[in-house]
Amino acid sequence: MIIVVDTRKVAGATVGSIADYIALITLTVAQNPDHCDPLPSILDLMSSTCGSREKPVALTAGDVAFLKALYYHNTASVRPCRGTI
Repeated sequence: MIIVVDTRKVAGATVGSIADYIALITLTVAQNPDHCDPLPSILDLMSSTCGSREKPVALTAGDVAFLKALYYHNTASVRPCRGTI
């Protein structure tokens, strides 16, 4: 995977903010990150539709919860076999 960043669009953002944004985009394969949900997200960093709402500078609790739900795998009751890993 190659990630290209337009430095003109990220001007003024910290390296940490950009890294969190890229991580969330990459891990979730967001279809349209240019919208503003009611719950704040690091995706707001590049959204043009959030208006004057303060943009998060790192992954939010909502982002982390979304990632955990997306990647959650209950292995307590079933032991994964080598072929499924």
